[in-house]
Amino acid sequence: MDAPKKKAATGPVRAYKGADADMLTTLLVLLDAALAEQPALVQRRSRYTVPFLKALRKETADALEIDLGIDPRSARQEATGQVLTAAAEARHLLADFYQDLRDAYANNKPRLQELRAALGFRDHYATVRDEHQQALGQLLAQFDQAMTPALLAELTDPARGDISASLIADIRAQLAFYELNVTQENLKGTAVIITRELVEKFNALYRKVMQVARLGRSVFRLAPAKAARFSYSHSRRMLRGGQLNAPPTA
Repeated sequence: MDAPKKKAATGPVRAYKGADADMLTTLLVLLDAALAEQPALVQRRSRYTVPFLKALRKETADALEIDLGIDPRSARQEATGQVLTAAAEARHLLADFYQDLRDAYANNKPRLQELRAALGFRDHYATVRDEHQQALGQLLAQFDQAMTPALLAELTDPARGDISASLIADIRAQLAFYELNVTQENLKGTAVIITRELVEKFNALYRKVMQVARLGRSVFRLAPAKAARFSYSHSRRMLRGGQLNAPPTA
């Protein structure tokens, strides 16, 4: 007997990763980079004039505002602000824990070094204090993974670590901020019905901007920092990490 055929997907397929608002906000970031580097881009592709790029940016902003009901002027600020607030809280909690850890094991340096390495402080804490979001995510993930029941019992035992169990729990809870797509959760238009036509429109916008982005990466292939500004995945990740530069004012 022949195996039953799989049903073909009936819904529209998105050409991009992330929620619709997430994607459109990232496109605005990419177009801001294109406007900032427009003189270099237009040398390779004559149609990429300032009016062309501004019109494409307006089309993208209109999709956010009209189709999803999101104010494009505040979309980036809302996305990055939520992450920055959560990151600041995580850094404060980690600083409190690290101080308690050093106090608790001040007379047992070998064990202190073992715990620093196991919990991620040895490799990541210096960059976390410099407000590096990726390092913060790595530290939180390693902290959570290393916190076995046996280690938790040691750290919270009044005769050994005497560190607050609630402080440790609060730090582990902060891992959610790093894993959460803040843009998607805070900017998605939950009251908007996303039709096939809208997805097709968003796909078309995405493809248009990706042409600009691919050219930008090619033009700046010998300047990695500038090329990264034309990467969708990099810009989307940095948007959620709250590390994007302000858009150009021109």
